[in-house]
Amino acid sequence: MTPLLVTNKKWTFQEGYAWGLLFFAGHLTWFASIVYTQGQGAMRMGAYFGLVAYLSLYSGFWLWFKNLLDNRYVSNIQNHNGKCVASCCTWIISTVTFIYLTCYCSMAIFDCFEGYPLINPLLPLVSWPWYLQPIAYLGAINYWIIIVLVNVSIASLYKKFDIKTLTFLIVLLGFPALFYRNSKKITVSKDGMFYLQPTWNEKNLTPYQIFDEIGKQLDQLATQHTDIKFVFIPESGFCGNLFYWRNQLDRWTGLFSDTTTIFIGAHRYDLDGKKSFNSLYQICDGKIVTIYDKQHLMIFVERIPQLLPLFSGLFTTDDCVFSYPVHDQSKMIMAGFQPIICSELFYEKKKIVKDVPILFICNDSWLSLDYAKQLAKRSSRLYGLRHRLPIVYVGAYDWEIIQ
Repeated sequence: MTPLLVTNKKWTFQEGYAWGLLFFAGHLTWFASIVYTQGQGAMRMGAYFGLVAYLSLYSGFWLWFKNLLDNRYVSNIQNHNGKCVASCCTWIISTVTFIYLTCYCSMAIFDCFEGYPLINPLLPLVSWPWYLQPIAYLGAINYWIIIVLVNVSIASLYKKFDIKTLTFLIVLLGFPALFYRNSKKITVSKDGMFYLQPTWNEKNLTPYQIFDEIGKQLDQLATQHTDIKFVFIPESGFCGNLFYWRNQLDRWTGLFSDTTTIFIGAHRYDLDGKKSFNSLYQICDGKIVTIYDKQHLMIFVERIPQLLPLFSGLFTTDDCVFSYPVHDQSKMIMAGFQPIICSELFYEKKKIVKDVPILFICNDSWLSLDYAKQLAKRSSRLYGLRHRLPIVYVGAYDWEIIQ
């Protein structure tokens, strides 16, 4: 919101675009890192520069739209107070439109009606969950409006102190107290829960060796603890068709009690081997109890977009993409949790079952840099606040219960 501090300025598309280039070039450093280290092709860095240039179009539209609204409406108002109110409204309309298009629609060129979620301005506020508590009732867009109003008020006070503006700012910062109530919350106890980091994926092992390595680590865990209820292994914890090993899973569960449940992210192939799925397995007493197939596939990683094939081989190839499940799993419950896999949460593509805790598994190693991984965790916290549900976050490096 830095442009707010500049007075008597007619913003242009070019200036907004330049602002976007500066911001997105730094913000998307994590994407540049992953493209450079894991991307394919000599021209792979073009994907980073292209994405920066493309998203900057939205920031150019932001300031252009603001100037358009000012010329059409604000300039016709003669009263000073009325002009200030109208200018504030144009900042709200233009900024919220910019954020909405970026967060929810910017990836439409890749044949999917979704956007880039890690630019959500609510993510920094996750550090103060008390302030975001009313989001379950107000929604994200109303919070965006409040954020813009806070920034406009701060900018106005910076230019000229006014007691009315200060009072208004205090109301904006203190309004969550009006929504405070002692409602019953759903909680998840950490007792009996354990996590295995998939370090075996960093080694050059065959599927048989990976299966055996997981079994050894599970045996070691079972000998060290006797109160194991759940074992969590993240997305792609077994990078192969785990369904093929279904008759040998007692190798994993032999030292556990009959009630111990293992959750592991792995692949699954259909019976004819033509379709593969990114799945979450629930294993108990040597048997596969339930399989949940991911319902949202990430572009360029899990599926290749048809409308923009220029970088189709950036991270994967046509013979390695996943398929969408044909059966409805929107209300599936696995051992008391509703499963969500990676981008299903970030892109809000999963229907939520009321009053059931969320088990969220992801391979956040794709985010490469620490700040991007923290943004992913903040997205999970924001998701939990919006739905008033605890989330068991299981990532590639660690896990935690968000509640």
